[in-house]
Amino acid sequence: MVQALAEAEITNPAYERLAKYVIASSREAGKIAESNKVKKLVLTHIKPKSPTMMRSLMEDIRRDYKGKVYVGEDLMVIDI
Repeated sequence: MVQALAEAEITNPAYERLAKYVIASSREAGKIAESNKVKKLVLTHIKPKSPTMMRSLMEDIRRDYKGKVYVGEDLMVIDI
């Protein structure tokens, strides 16, 4: 069911095609971060989501990536 909720987020066919090539899913973000051994993963341009959707997003990332994860906010500063 969680996967269905995540997939239901993009409903416009044009955006759906675009998402295949431009937007990384939370699962893909975790895989990319892990394979590149990043120490901090910062997610940006996340539209507001329910607490359930945010937990699902983090669970997807955590399947592959164990480092620090930040959800970016306007004017947020992260030391690197």
